[in-house]
Amino acid sequence: MSPSSFGFKKVLALSVLALAGVAAQAQVVISFNVTPQSGQIGYNAGNNYTFSVTTGASFLTGSSNLFFPGANQWGEEFTTDDQLFTTVTGDGLLGSFARPVSTSADANSYLFMLSNPGSDSLFVLASADDSNIGLTTVVGALAVRGISANLGVSGATFSYPGVYSQPNGILAAAAGTYFPTAGSFTLETSEGDFPFNVNSFTIGPAVSEVPFGVDSTTGLALLGLASAWKLRRRNRS
Repeated sequence: MSPSSFGFKKVLALSVLALAGVAAQAQVVISFNVTPQSGQIGYNAGNNYTFSVTTGASFLTGSSNLFFPGANQWGEEFTTDDQLFTTVTGDGLLGSFARPVSTSADANSYLFMLSNPGSDSLFVLASADDSNIGLTTVVGALAVRGISANLGVSGATFSYPGVYSQPNGILAAAAGTYFPTAGSFTLETSEGDFPFNVNSFTIGPAVSEVPFGVDSTTGLALLGLASAWKLRRRNRS
C-alpha cells in the first residue's frame, strides 16, 4: 500500500467516525436537580441530588404514541416497541440501567408534554411494570422499579406539531434549564416510593463519544477533504 493511499484511507476513516459521532448527538438528556421531602434511604433532607434519563437515538414504534395540537405523548409499553430511554442514572444508585423485559409488557416508559394556558406540563416515566430497571439504592440495596417526574413549567419552548415527531427533535428545540412551578419527582423502589421536590431540570444533548475530539463541522470538512483527495489522485492517474 502506497503512503498516499494509506493517507486517503486514514482521512476517510476519520470522516466516517466523525459523522458517526454526530449521529450519536441526536440523543437527549433530561436531568433533574431534586431535594428529598424528608430524610430517606440515604438521601438527606436539605441536600440536592441529580437524576437523569437519556433518550434513545430513535423512537418510531410506540404502543401509546399520541399527538394533537397541544399534546405530545411517546409511550413504550411492550418489548416490541422501540426503546424510549436507554440510560437512567441517579445519585445514590448503583448499577446500570437495563430495559425491563421479564415479560412482553414489562417496559413502562413515557414522555408526555401538554400545553396549558400560560404554562406547560412535562411528565417523564422510566420504569418497569413487573420487574426493575437494573439499578439499586446504595443504602438498603433496594431494587429500583423506576423514576418519574410530573412537572408544571412556565416559559418552556415545547412545540406541538400535531403529528408524529421524534422526541429528540422536540426536546432539542427546547434545550435549556427550567424551574418548575409545580410537581414532584419520585424514586420508585421495591420497598415503596420516595418523593423529592424538583429545584430545576435541564434538557440538553447527550455527551457523545466523538472520536479524536472532532465536532460536526470538522467531520463534514474531513469528508469533503477525503472526497477531494480521492478526486485529485484520480486526476493524477
